Amino acid sequence: MFDVLLWGAENVMREAIRCFTDVNRPMGGRLLNLSSQKAFIPQVGTVHYAAAKAALECLTEGYISELDPEWHIKITLIEPSLFRTSMIQSRVTEPIHPAYESNPSLPTRKYRALYPDIEDTHFDGDPAKFAEVAYKLSRLDDPPIRLPLHRVALESAR
Repeated sequence: MFDVLLWGAENVMREAIRCFTDVNRPMGGRLLNLSSQKAFIPQVGTVHYAAAKAALECLTEGYISELDPEWHIKITLIEPSLFRTSMIQSRVTEPIHPAYESNPSLPTRKYRALYPDIEDTHFDGDPAKFAEVAYKLSRLDDPPIRLPLHRVALESAR
Protein backbone atom coordinates (compact mmCIF):
# COMPACT_ATOMS: atom_id res chain seq x y z
CA MET A 1 0.00 0.00 0.00
CA PHE A 2 2.85 2.41 0.80
CA ASP A 3 4.45 1.62 -2.57
CA VAL A 4 1.50 3.09 -4.42
CA LEU A 5 -0.04 5.64 -2.05
CA LEU A 6 3.19 7.18 -0.76
CA TRP A 7 6.15 6.28 -2.96
CA GLY A 8 4.14 6.42 -6.18
CA ALA A 9 2.91 9.89 -5.25
CA GLU A 10 6.45 10.92 -4.25
CA ASN A 11 7.77 9.88 -7.66
CA VAL A 12 5.04 11.91 -9.37
CA MET A 13 5.70 14.95 -7.16
CA ARG A 14 9.43 14.83 -7.78
CA GLU A 15 9.01 14.58 -11.56
CA ALA A 16 6.26 17.21 -11.64
CA ILE A 17 8.43 19.67 -9.72
CA ARG A 18 11.29 18.97 -12.12
CA CYS A 19 9.01 19.69 -15.09
CA PHE A 20 7.56 22.79 -13.42
CA THR A 21 11.05 24.23 -12.89
CA ASP A 22 13.06 22.87 -15.84
CA VAL A 23 10.51 22.54 -18.64
CA ASN A 24 7.60 24.93 -18.07
CA ARG A 25 8.00 28.46 -19.37
CA PRO A 26 7.01 30.47 -17.54
CA MET A 27 8.17 28.40 -14.59
CA GLY A 28 5.47 26.99 -12.33
CA GLY A 29 2.60 24.55 -12.04
CA ARG A 30 -0.18 23.02 -9.96
CA LEU A 31 -0.08 19.69 -8.22
CA LEU A 32 -3.11 18.09 -6.59
CA ASN A 33 -2.33 15.25 -4.19
CA LEU A 34 -5.17 12.95 -3.27
CA SER A 35 -5.08 12.22 0.44
CA SER A 36 -7.95 11.18 2.71
CA GLN A 37 -9.71 12.24 5.87
CA LYS A 38 -8.53 8.89 7.24
CA ALA A 39 -5.03 10.39 7.45
CA PHE A 40 -6.27 12.17 10.59
CA ILE A 41 -8.83 9.74 11.96
CA PRO A 42 -7.98 6.16 11.01
CA GLN A 43 -10.78 3.67 11.32
CA VAL A 44 -10.80 0.00 12.06
CA GLY A 45 -10.00 -1.94 8.91
CA THR A 46 -8.22 0.97 7.23
CA VAL A 47 -5.09 1.49 9.34
CA HIS A 48 -2.54 0.75 6.60
CA TYR A 49 -4.39 2.98 4.14
CA ALA A 50 -4.62 5.72 6.80
CA ALA A 51 -0.93 5.44 7.65
CA ALA A 52 0.06 5.75 3.98
CA LYS A 53 -2.18 8.81 3.55
CA ALA A 54 -0.80 10.39 6.74
CA ALA A 55 2.72 9.88 5.38
CA LEU A 56 1.62 11.50 2.10
CA GLU A 57 0.29 14.49 4.06
CA CYS A 58 3.64 14.89 5.84
CA LEU A 59 5.66 14.44 2.65
CA THR A 60 3.52 16.98 0.78
CA GLU A 61 3.84 19.54 3.56
CA GLY A 62 7.59 18.99 3.50
CA TYR A 63 7.75 19.61 -0.24
CA ILE A 64 5.59 22.74 0.14
CA SER A 65 7.91 24.14 2.82
CA GLU A 66 11.00 23.51 0.67
CA LEU A 67 9.73 25.04 -2.58
CA ASP A 68 11.15 28.41 -3.58
CA PRO A 69 8.20 30.82 -3.97
CA GLU A 70 9.79 32.12 -7.18
CA TRP A 71 9.15 28.71 -8.77
CA HIS A 72 5.38 29.44 -8.71
CA ILE A 73 4.48 25.87 -7.77
CA LYS A 74 1.28 25.31 -5.81
CA ILE A 75 0.45 21.98 -4.16
CA THR A 76 -2.89 21.11 -2.59
CA LEU A 77 -3.87 18.05 -0.59
CA ILE A 78 -7.41 17.06 -1.50
CA GLU A 79 -8.89 15.12 1.42
CA PRO A 80 -12.05 13.36 0.23
CA SER A 81 -14.25 10.95 2.07
CA LEU A 82 -16.96 8.52 0.97
CA PHE A 83 -17.22 9.23 -2.76
CA ARG A 84 -18.84 6.62 -4.97
CA THR A 85 -15.94 5.08 -6.90
CA SER A 86 -14.86 1.62 -7.99
CA MET A 87 -12.70 1.33 -4.86
CA ILE A 88 -15.30 -0.72 -3.00
CA GLN A 89 -15.97 -3.12 -5.87
CA SER A 90 -12.25 -3.67 -6.49
CA ARG A 91 -11.21 -4.04 -2.86
CA VAL A 92 -9.38 -7.09 -1.67
CA THR A 93 -10.60 -8.37 1.68
CA GLU A 94 -8.20 -10.54 3.56
CA PRO A 95 -9.65 -13.56 5.39
CA ILE A 96 -10.43 -13.03 9.04
CA HIS A 97 -7.49 -13.96 11.23
CA PRO A 98 -8.41 -16.98 13.36
CA ALA A 99 -7.84 -14.99 16.56
CA TYR A 100 -10.76 -12.70 15.62
CA GLU A 101 -13.22 -15.37 14.51
CA SER A 102 -14.65 -16.23 17.92
CA ASN A 103 -15.68 -12.71 18.96
CA PRO A 104 -18.16 -10.93 16.63
CA SER A 105 -18.20 -7.84 18.90
CA LEU A 106 -14.60 -6.88 18.03
CA PRO A 107 -14.31 -3.63 16.01
CA THR A 108 -12.78 -5.39 13.00
CA ARG A 109 -15.68 -7.84 12.84
CA LYS A 110 -18.22 -4.99 13.06
CA TYR A 111 -16.40 -3.17 10.25
CA ARG A 112 -16.49 -6.26 8.03
CA ALA A 113 -20.22 -6.64 8.75
CA LEU A 114 -20.85 -3.37 6.89
CA TYR A 115 -19.91 -5.08 3.63
CA PRO A 116 -21.18 -5.75 0.97
CA ASP A 117 -23.77 -2.95 1.26
CA ILE A 118 -21.41 -0.22 2.47
CA GLU A 119 -21.35 1.59 -0.87
CA ASP A 120 -25.14 1.99 -0.86
CA THR A 121 -25.37 2.96 2.79
CA HIS A 122 -22.28 5.13 3.33
CA PHE A 123 -20.64 6.24 0.06
CA ASP A 124 -22.82 9.09 -1.17
CA GLY A 125 -20.29 11.60 -2.56
CA ASP A 126 -20.85 12.43 -6.24
CA PRO A 127 -17.68 11.77 -8.32
CA ALA A 128 -18.78 14.29 -10.98
CA LYS A 129 -18.99 17.03 -8.34
CA PHE A 130 -15.60 15.96 -7.03
CA ALA A 131 -14.11 16.33 -10.52
CA GLU A 132 -15.69 19.75 -10.93
CA VAL A 133 -14.28 20.97 -7.61
CA ALA A 134 -10.83 19.56 -8.43
CA TYR A 135 -10.86 21.36 -11.78
CA LYS A 136 -11.86 24.67 -10.18
CA LEU A 137 -9.20 24.16 -7.53
CA SER A 138 -6.56 23.69 -10.22
CA ARG A 139 -7.43 27.12 -11.64
CA LEU A 140 -7.17 29.12 -8.38
CA ASP A 141 -4.36 31.68 -8.11
CA ASP A 142 -4.01 31.15 -4.36
CA PRO A 143 -5.23 27.61 -3.60
CA PRO A 144 -5.48 26.18 -0.09
CA ILE A 145 -2.91 23.66 1.11
CA ARG A 146 -5.75 21.36 2.19
CA LEU A 147 -9.23 20.89 0.85
CA PRO A 148 -11.52 18.43 2.67
CA LEU A 149 -14.33 17.23 0.40
CA HIS A 150 -17.54 15.60 1.68
CA ARG A 151 -19.38 16.30 4.92
CA VAL A 152 -17.47 13.47 6.70
CA ALA A 153 -14.11 14.99 5.68
CA LEU A 154 -15.26 18.43 6.85
CA GLU A 155 -16.32 17.03 10.21
CA SER A 156 -12.96 15.26 10.55
CA ALA A 157 -11.09 18.48 9.73
CA ARG A 158 -12.83 20.34 12.54
